[in-house]
Amino acid sequence: MRQVQHTRNRSQIGPPSDNKPREEVTLDVYETEFEADFLKDTMEYYKRKSQKWTEEDSVPDYLRKAEELYNAEKHRSATYLHPSTEPKLLKAIDTELIGEHQMKLLNSSTGFTDLLERYEKCEGEDDTDLARMYSLFVRLPDSETSGITPIAAMLKEFITQVGLRIVEESSGDKKDHLVPRHVEKFHLFKKLVDKSFKQDHRFQLAMKEAFEKIVNQDVVIKPARGDKPEKTMQTAELMAEYMDCKFKDKTTEDSIWGEMDDVVALFAHLQEKDVFRTFHSELLAKRLLLGKDDHIDWETGFISKLKSLAGAYFTGKMEKMIIDLSLMGDMEESFSNFGENGNKLPFNGTQVKIETKVLTRSNWPNYTSLEMVYPPALQACMDYFTMFYAQNHDKKVLQWIPTLGTAEVILNYVPGKTQPTFSVSIVNAAMLLLFNQQQTMTCAQLYQSLAIPNAEKFLKKYIAHLTRKGKKPELQLLTIDQPAGKSDEYLPTDVLSLNIKGLGKLKWKKKTYKTTLFEMNVDGDEARKAWEKLMKERVMNIDAQIVRIMKNRERMKKGLLVMEVVEGLKPLFPAQAAFVTGRIQVLAEGSHEEGQILKQIADDEYEYVA
Repeated sequence: MRQVQHTRNRSQIGPPSDNKPREEVTLDVYETEFEADFLKDTMEYYKRKSQKWTEEDSVPDYLRKAEELYNAEKHRSATYLHPSTEPKLLKAIDTELIGEHQMKLLNSSTGFTDLLERYEKCEGEDDTDLARMYSLFVRLPDSETSGITPIAAMLKEFITQVGLRIVEESSGDKKDHLVPRHVEKFHLFKKLVDKSFKQDHRFQLAMKEAFEKIVNQDVVIKPARGDKPEKTMQTAELMAEYMDCKFKDKTTEDSIWGEMDDVVALFAHLQEKDVFRTFHSELLAKRLLLGKDDHIDWETGFISKLKSLAGAYFTGKMEKMIIDLSLMGDMEESFSNFGENGNKLPFNGTQVKIETKVLTRSNWPNYTSLEMVYPPALQACMDYFTMFYAQNHDKKVLQWIPTLGTAEVILNYVPGKTQPTFSVSIVNAAMLLLFNQQQTMTCAQLYQSLAIPNAEKFLKKYIAHLTRKGKKPELQLLTIDQPAGKSDEYLPTDVLSLNIKGLGKLKWKKKTYKTTLFEMNVDGDEARKAWEKLMKERVMNIDAQIVRIMKNRERMKKGLLVMEVVEGLKPLFPAQAAFVTGRIQVLAEGSHEEGQILKQIADDEYEYVA
């Protein structure tokens, strides 16, 4: 014992000694005459030392000392002591050095939270102290105040606060920063859990619960003003917009697959996954119809990732949209061989190439047809294709959706050698074609010519799109004169003109230009309709879940039925028990459109009768 004390006080490992128990000394004698006092002395020694060190040292310094002393004692045990003593000795050291001071160390100003802040600040470059903390505390018995459980709880709280801070900082026009910042923190803390904390399931659960709270927070887009409440967006909506930007950005080709995985990782924590599905489907449809399909493998790859996580039912309509487009090849080939001119219609001395996409309505978002009087060139194209389609589909009626189409318009009014071609939306094309008859017109004449219901409101963004001055002057195809003063509201007396003078000054470096199609984004009105559709789908999903369960069970207590419905829909959205109860009542009263499906046979029991 004196030799052990001597080496402890020297703080180094001494050479082997001959003071080992002799072979003739029994283990019982060794344990009673030496080991018991030795362990007691050891605990008292480290109790005195640890009390002093916790007052003097920072937590990282204390943990380094604890690690060194633990390893030194382990070496001494192998050198001087019987093998049976080692686990008892190391347990005693853990108790006195770590266990007795765990909560004090964790909550110290240089404790766990401070280490996490330093880890976040250095972006995960230095995790030495955190890894050391885990290796020391993982040996302790686990409880609310001991071992890993209290550390995991602190990690959960820290990650949650970091995430909520990001949500707060991403309000207003900074909303586009939310998803990439969440992704960044997800990778940062996943690296910590996987590497420093050895993929410990308690830390994995803590991180999972923290991100479930973070990604289900709404982001304030517009603060409350006067009587107007604040406007918010769900993270699920912003995730759909984030992926939409990535799919449109051709510069992301090298990183797109990793970015898909990032969003799917956040998607896994969403409680209202159907919100993401709704808005992703809306944007997917617009990309497929208004954009190029040269990266269809990106779309199918992302859908496959969602499918592996949420199931085939979740991605069914997305897959059907892509299949719908893939089946158009035969129709396009047949149209190209139609009549004498195929898909090229002779019109006013030129040939207009027509490309159409005929969609199966049930596979796509609900689009409403726009009532509009089309200029002769557009109407001729529509009539020509309708004639072709009717020959093979006499019982089907086409419904044209001009807000989901584009047209290439040649600007013959631009002076000079080059008359550029612009790719614009069908509505903008219809507006521009009206100027074939006159160089100027009032907004009132424009509204009257197109005859769009509520045209003044509907055409507002289209007029702004063609007349707005920006960094690219070549995109200002029209000018506007507002006698009553400049305003974002276009009065019937405002005058629109071809921008002959402005465009004539430019040097055209290329032949074809594309304008930004704002139709590719989900605007406020479309978002409102998407939410309305989503709420209806939720009601249908609740009803379907009730019927599915009752059809299998035939008879069931109401409370148990509500619980099973809520649990069954949890992967899609959090159904409220009170609302489910209401739907059960509707199905039992016979007020459902399918008639009576359930029958109440007791105060709290129903049977299936459909």
